[in-house]
This record gives sequence, C-alpha cells and structure tokens, in this order.
Amino acid sequence: MSTINPVNSAFYTPPVASPSTATTSSSTAKPEVFQDAVDLSLAGRIALGVNDGRLSSDQAQELTSQLSTLNQQVQSGGPGVSNLRSLLSQQIYSDAHNGASMPANLTATSSEMRDFVQAGRVAKQESEGNLSSTQASDFLAQIGQKLGLET
Repeated sequence: MSTINPVNSAFYTPPVASPSTATTSSSTAKPEVFQDAVDLSLAGRIALGVNDGRLSSDQAQELTSQLSTLNQQVQSGGPGVSNLRSLLSQQIYSDAHNGASMPANLTATSSEMRDFVQAGRVAKQESEGNLSSTQASDFLAQIGQKLGLET
C-alpha cells in the first residue's frame, strides 16, 4: 500500500469556464474546460506547478485563463491552435522556472506525458467538484513525486 505524501497548505482550484463560453450538451451539463489530451497535459502541468510551489496561485489563474481562451479557439475552429498551445507550454515552463526560457531540445517521455495528462484529469475532476482540494492535492503530490517534482 502506498502512502500519501504531505502536501502544502496552499490549495488552488482551477476555474471552470462560464457557460456562456463553453459548449454544453444540455442546460444542466457542466462546461467542458479541457478538450483533449494536449489540453489535459497543459492543465496538469499548471496544477503540478502550483502543487509543488513553482507557480503561484495568481500565475496559475492567468495560465488557466489562457488555456480557457485556447479551448474557445479550438471550439470555434480558429487557426493557429497548435502555435497557441506551444506558446502556452512555453509560458508554463517560464513561469515555473523563474522566467527561464524553455530549452529548445526539451522533450517529455511518454511516461511523463501520461503523468501530465493524469494531473490534468485530477485538476478537471476538482474543478467539476468530484474531488476535494485535499484529495486533488494528495493525488498531485503523488504524481509530482513520481515526476521528481518534490518541493
């Protein structure tokens, strides 16, 4: 049985897109913030950054807002989505590394990508109210430890 690692006391709850900006299948459905694995990965990197103390809550809110804007662009079929995702990825890295530019040869292994997507799923479940902040923080700490992101 694995143990749950201690977590920091600062919790961040990713905001959910407002119904006016998200596509829903019915009036009672919750808005969809994360559209696919790439967006889940970006959301996961934001959540992990907050959980390990590399991103402030304000930085995370700004990055999540940019992710929401990106999702709106994806839904509307706007051009340049790949470039916008790349720019957001670079901004997440820069914010989490004290303004450093992302190295040109930086790559993530398939295992790391799965962990980022899993962290995004945790963030999504928390934003939908299916996980408490404490539960999400515990899960993110476990994922962060696996990735070597201990604080």
